[in-house]
Amino acid sequence: MYGNADLDKELAFINEQYLAAYEKSDAEVSFALQEPFDQMKKVTEYYPISEGTDTTGQSYLSLSLVCGKNTDQKLRYALDILSDVLINQESAPVRLALQKAEIGRDVSAFIDPMKQMVFQIRVQNADPAQDEQFKSIVRNTLQQVVEEGVDSTAVRGTLNRLEFRKREGMTRKKV
Repeated sequence: MYGNADLDKELAFINEQYLAAYEKSDAEVSFALQEPFDQMKKVTEYYPISEGTDTTGQSYLSLSLVCGKNTDQKLRYALDILSDVLINQESAPVRLALQKAEIGRDVSAFIDPMKQMVFQIRVQNADPAQDEQFKSIVRNTLQQVVEEGVDSTAVRGTLNRLEFRKREGMTRKKV
């Protein structure tokens, strides 16, 4: 449905050829919330690479945490701001701590807006043997931020960029 097409004709075609074959259902569809795990889970997955490629330093390490429902837009914005201030900025404390420990080469954080939002911190080009060190550094650095406070200048900068993007009609994919 792109270009200079007759919209009514296209919609009629879709209805006749596809949608008309189905009957309306009164079934309610709902998705249950994920129950919290008793303890953190570790999952190891693999991705394809070219045969003969050196896999040294080609792993991803990720820490994922469920953080509320996607209908809570105030929380979503707060998480976006925190991901920027704590991880994504060049001077962000978690990023700097991971770089100092030489864990991976690219650090990022984002919110996956599923029914239950997932806050993810990811390090690319890492060594899987550094997984526990990665999680420990993230936890310790976040605890330090809780005790010492967040850099208010970094927060103001992020808020200014967010406001600018909203005023300009830009997407909020990256704060």
